[in-house]
Amino acid sequence: MNNFFAFDSDIAAPGSPRRDFRFLFKSPGTLRDGDLADAIEASATAALAPDGIAIVCIETEVAMVARALRNKSELKVAAGRLKGRISLYVCFVQKSGQIVLNEKICNASKPDEEFLKSASSRIFNAGLGKLFSSHHVLVEAPSGFTFVKPSGDRSTRFLRAEDALTEVENVHFLSCALLAKINSRHGDVERPIEVIYIDTMAIASVAYALCDLYPLLYGHPRPRVISFHSHDGLENFRFPLKGTSLCLISASSSMRLEGKWREMSRCHPAEVVTLLTFDSATNFKDALFALKDEKAPNTSVSSHELRDIRIAGERFAPEDLRPKKILLRKEAHKSESANTFSKLFSADGFLSVQRKATANSKKVRPIYLSDSALPQLKEFKSFLLKAVMQRVPASLSAIVYQDDNASKAMAEECALLLKPMLKNGAKLKLISHQNLQQQKNFIDRDGGLLIVAAIVGRGSKLLSIGRDLRPIHIGAKTYLVGAQIAETQSQLSSLVGNLRYSAEESLIHVDVFASVAIGESLALSYAREQAALLKLNLEEIQSPIAGRSNEVAGTTDGLLNNALMPWGSSLKKELALRPDFAYWDFKYKKNGNYTPAVLLTTAAILQQARESKKIAHANRLGTDAFQQVVLDPENFARYNDGVIQAALLRAALPGELDYSSESEASKYMADFLVKVFIQHTQAQGEAALEFALALHTNSVKLTEEHHKELIQQVKAPLTGNTATKKVLRILLGIDPPPVSSALPSWL
Repeated sequence: MNNFFAFDSDIAAPGSPRRDFRFLFKSPGTLRDGDLADAIEASATAALAPDGIAIVCIETEVAMVARALRNKSELKVAAGRLKGRISLYVCFVQKSGQIVLNEKICNASKPDEEFLKSASSRIFNAGLGKLFSSHHVLVEAPSGFTFVKPSGDRSTRFLRAEDALTEVENVHFLSCALLAKINSRHGDVERPIEVIYIDTMAIASVAYALCDLYPLLYGHPRPRVISFHSHDGLENFRFPLKGTSLCLISASSSMRLEGKWREMSRCHPAEVVTLLTFDSATNFKDALFALKDEKAPNTSVSSHELRDIRIAGERFAPEDLRPKKILLRKEAHKSESANTFSKLFSADGFLSVQRKATANSKKVRPIYLSDSALPQLKEFKSFLLKAVMQRVPASLSAIVYQDDNASKAMAEECALLLKPMLKNGAKLKLISHQNLQQQKNFIDRDGGLLIVAAIVGRGSKLLSIGRDLRPIHIGAKTYLVGAQIAETQSQLSSLVGNLRYSAEESLIHVDVFASVAIGESLALSYAREQAALLKLNLEEIQSPIAGRSNEVAGTTDGLLNNALMPWGSSLKKELALRPDFAYWDFKYKKNGNYTPAVLLTTAAILQQARESKKIAHANRLGTDAFQQVVLDPENFARYNDGVIQAALLRAALPGELDYSSESEASKYMADFLVKVFIQHTQAQGEAALEFALALHTNSVKLTEEHHKELIQQVKAPLTGNTATKKVLRILLGIDPPPVSSALPSWL
């Protein structure tokens, strides 16, 4: 019915004759007389006419609805058709969740007031049954398939409570149905609700409806709404203080997510409510509503015989698509920008990993290019000469540079190159961005301008220079950038596009000497490593890598060859690049500091495979379909140099190494890892610690079965007291981390 959520329920007390009512739940807001008249008439003319009709609204709207029923002609006619046999009431929902009869419009029956209040729980349960009978709330997997849920459970059924919230009146009814749970929470928890947490934004409408009701009923401030995005979002979630929140979980057939929230948040049980479950679930009575589980589990078919339909995050994937596996090939995936970048900067320690610009800097760059690199390259000097000769206009009045020493040196070099071109020995003014406003009079508003930056990331500082120049300069501009290391290829192109934009359609040139996009995976991998190592207490076993947690957090020196986990029985050997790296077309010295360049190249290859439309779809690390895309585990056998294997592990996103949904790939990877761990003192297993760390941090995932088999097979070979075996056993979970001997901070 338009603007009303309608359902039927018996309100009579136990032992009394049935008293069937039609309930019309009204959403807060304007009353449309025609819609209410239609709802009353449709209720009265039903095949089984009710004994009463109850219009339920919020308390502040009771008088408005009752007045309309008594005074509006259309509504008076509708009420008149009840023919002295059907009661008509206006009710409201108390904060306790009880339905209170407030206005008797016609044909009142004496016990109804008490009946309604006593039967409130039963009435709401009937309404919830109607609400959750909506199409697509219960989704059945096609024959021969099973859903793989974010919790890891497999089931042929999946609940989607949000598919019942197709109308605003449905949302309002559900929020009213939650009032009894909120009242129960207030009986157990003294503090008011400050935040309503939800497992998916698909039920945000219910949370916001509660936010409107809560201050109205309790007089407390309006709560905030925050989504933690289902199981995946709980891993790094900042949980609230006990007694300050209410958590709404949309649906869970096993109630496992509610249990996980309670365990991880340590909240009071009354602070979390699952909206929908099955009556076969453990603790199903704690949920707001439980569907009757009428379908017994199919014991005749093993879960191994069913094909998987993965449920991704908060939504489920409706297509049965096996993961798309990408095998890296030079002819398809080589990154020319990474090849050029590595050729220019891989030697002489110009590139490092996890480095800060200064000791006080908070920014840690996963790949850092030294300020001293550009001035030492003859290719860069040729780039500058060509640019100033061909791009810089004769009307040049000044050079503006980014606020760092390398950019200042670049500006000075440009000034020297331009000196022969200046008339009458004139001198160019060099202006730092910091001093731009104080020295803006040196800039010819209509003349040419050169803006330089030695090294940029996203180019935010360079864009700030462009923004600050708009009010004071409308002439031709030439931007020269030494090197750009960005996360995405779109950031590379958008910087150029944004710098070239001009409302006055000024002539603007942008030249970049070298650029590369490396994604965000390297930074994330080092963050995961640091977090993992901090918890392992490796200093207690005097491990050679006990200090890595501080090193990978970022230093002013950065990491070179030690950018990756060491190898060898005593963990003294660093991973090094062997000759003939397939993705470089230049020669490099043996035993050079090439690890940062290998990481950069690998990250750039994968980022290009994710983004580039020039790569054929079959080779792209992405898909237009709703399908998981993974790196084929054969990559680790094909590229069997330890430093390259480690770079692949760190440059890939965790989802690209998640083999838990495909048994074949998982088995291949598990067998490969067994060989790596057993041969950890040989060249074939030099990346053993990197693989173990990836398993430990869930960057690499296998099926539960294959993971257990892997551990069983390597337990015996890893018995012993070498430095490597100790760490491998801890990372693989064979041994627990050593207990810290440090005194508690309160002693």
